[in-house]
Amino acid sequence: MANPIAVLRYRGYAAYAAAKFCTTLCWQMLSVAVGWQVYALTRNPLDLGYLGLVQFLPFVVLVLPGGHTADRLDRRHVLIAAYAAAALCAGILGLVLTHRAQ
Repeated sequence: MANPIAVLRYRGYAAYAAAKFCTTLCWQMLSVAVGWQVYALTRNPLDLGYLGLVQFLPFVVLVLPGGHTADRLDRRHVLIAAYAAAALCAGILGLVLTHRAQ
């Protein structure tokens, strides 16, 4: 049986695996923080359900156009643009919440 850790000896794959892990961790933390904030503002569990729907619907709507775009353009640029858009949205949310708290 091959050693499953042996693949991490390849520098490119090790960097990819670390970046994928960090990205997934950040998405999960952001999802919990947004849910926590929505519940703190509204105290309504139904709003958490709506939040889950709002987080899921863009995936359903954009999966086919995103795949088509990734097939036509350089995937690295598509991924960078997607992460930049997500970071921009998270930054705007952070600014709104910071100014709301003051």
